[in-house]
Amino acid sequence: MNNPTESPIYVQKDGEILLIVLLYVNGLQIIISAEKEIADVKADLNRTSKITDLGHLHYYLNIQFIMVEGHFFSSQHRTMIHV
Repeated sequence: MNNPTESPIYVQKDGEILLIVLLYVNGLQIIISAEKEIADVKADLNRTSKITDLGHLHYYLNIQFIMVEGHFFSSQHRTMIHV
């Protein structure tokens, strides 16, 4: 399902698995709820485009993402202390 108001966001839900792909300038952020499925998504993308895996997401658009026990949490603390 594509979000009609935010075209650079692609969302797909298949049972318990949630996939979100964010397109920003010349990069993609892939967020997926099942770690084992990420390899399949990257292989599919690599068939049509050359991709580079930069590892786990830490910051995106000045929002910090933290993984704790397999769950992602977001924080704008860094942004707020500079305001």
